[in-house]
Amino acid sequence: MADRLSPDARSKNMAAIRSSATAPERHVINYLRILGYRVIPNLKRLPGCPDAVILNSRIVILVHGCFWHQHGPCQDSRLPRSNRSYWLPKLAANKLRDSRNTRRLRRMGWHVFVIWDCQVTPQGLSRLARRIARVPNHQANQGSAPETAIRNRTGGSR
Repeated sequence: MADRLSPDARSKNMAAIRSSATAPERHVINYLRILGYRVIPNLKRLPGCPDAVILNSRIVILVHGCFWHQHGPCQDSRLPRSNRSYWLPKLAANKLRDSRNTRRLRRMGWHVFVIWDCQVTPQGLSRLARRIARVPNHQANQGSAPETAIRNRTGGSR
């Protein structure tokens, strides 16, 4: 099937896609900061320049776009119908790079968490916070539970 956009329009569309400071990344970082974590975004000195880092707990959070990182069960990870000779190797290389960076980070002693774009919801963020809280010696504002932070942020119950 042919692309619905002209080559110039497709190029402009693809150039507008951000690689960092995406909306899901900003939501995750803001949520963790509300919980009292000191989050550093896009720490370049670590493999893969992780989306969010909590230094004092050696925690890395990777916010993966469902399409770009091929989230298997997600509808957003379906392959484009056109130009598959480009997309198949490109997306496979992204997945390979992700696993290589995750392995390197774990070998360096980092706790690595992945949250997918489709999981950046109040429930998904709360689940991420509970997983982070189980990391030994994690440090956050112990006064606010994840659910309280979500309620305060959204102005109501979940």
